Amino acid sequence: MKNLNRISTIIFCRLLENMGNGDSLTIENSPHLTLILERVQSDVYLSQVSEGIRATTYSLRQAYTDLDGKEVVETEMYFAVSGFGQQRQGKRTDILVVPFCYQSARKKETSMWLAQHRRPTIAPPKQAEHAKIAEEWFEEIFADGFLDALI
Repeated sequence: MKNLNRISTIIFCRLLENMGNGDSLTIENSPHLTLILERVQSDVYLSQVSEGIRATTYSLRQAYTDLDGKEVVETEMYFAVSGFGQQRQGKRTDILVVPFCYQSARKKETSMWLAQHRRPTIAPPKQAEHAKIAEEWFEEIFADGFLDALI
C-alpha cells in the first residue's frame, strides 16, 4: 500500500483541519475550478481486521457548476486516511493518506477496494500510480494558491 509523501500529506491534513468537524469543505479560488473535500465513510480497514488500522475515506474533487446548476466534476480522487486527529498520550500517531480511486472525464480507476470488516484488496502497481497522480495534483493545489484561499 502506497501512501502520500510527506508534503502531500501535510497539504491534505491542512484541508482536513479547515474542514473541522463538518462533512465537507469547499474552496473557491478564481480563476481555478472549485476544490471540494468531502467525508465519505468511516471505519474502513487498511490492514487485517485484527490489527485494527481503521481509516475514514474522503473524496477530493475539482468541479464547476454548469448552466443548469449541476456540478460537473473534472477530476476526483478518493483517499483513505488513518491517524488524523488521533493523538495517543505520549505517543505520536502516524498519519497515512492512501489514494485508492482516480476519476477524470476520460477514465475511472480503482486501485484498492475497502470494506468495513475485511482487509482491503490492493492492486499495487495501479495504487502506486494513483499516489504519483495525487502527489502531482497536490503540488498544483499548492501552486494555484488553494491553501492561501483558506485564510
